Amino acid sequence: MLLTLLLTACSAGGTTLARPLPTDPPASLASPAPRPSATPIPGCEPTRARDHSGVITTDGRTGIVGDTFAVGDLLNGGANVVRRGTIVGDQITVRFAQIGNSAPAAWVEGVVPAAALASPWGDAAFRIGWKGIAFEDTCWRLIIDGVDTGIVLAVGH
Repeated sequence: MLLTLLLTACSAGGTTLARPLPTDPPASLASPAPRPSATPIPGCEPTRARDHSGVITTDGRTGIVGDTFAVGDLLNGGANVVRRGTIVGDQITVRFAQIGNSAPAAWVEGVVPAAALASPWGDAAFRIGWKGIAFEDTCWRLIIDGVDTGIVLAVGH
């Protein structure tokens, strides 16, 4: 099933840009792809803390299955946001808020529906793509439904 995530990027000047992002969710989240080697981005450390099940999280309520760093071909993929208690059809508003000012967009936002994806936290997850924030050497905070998750994502070169 092909999901299309429409993200809206808002630059510091207030210009709005809409961008459709195709994302093909994997059949299962249990076996993540090999992790890329992070290219150091001055002042940006992507979140790496994992819980006992391998989910990247800072609070135990919202997490990432996948990577918090992407570069090259990995930017065509994405990661999965997981939340305890999520069921298929739930929706979240995802905002990537830039840390610093190296990208033309100050933030990127979109609504993402939960899909049937097995993860260590349940049977549904929210597939997010990297393309909306695919600016080299940038750093982003992950904000879900207006709440900063504490998760930091980085895009290298």
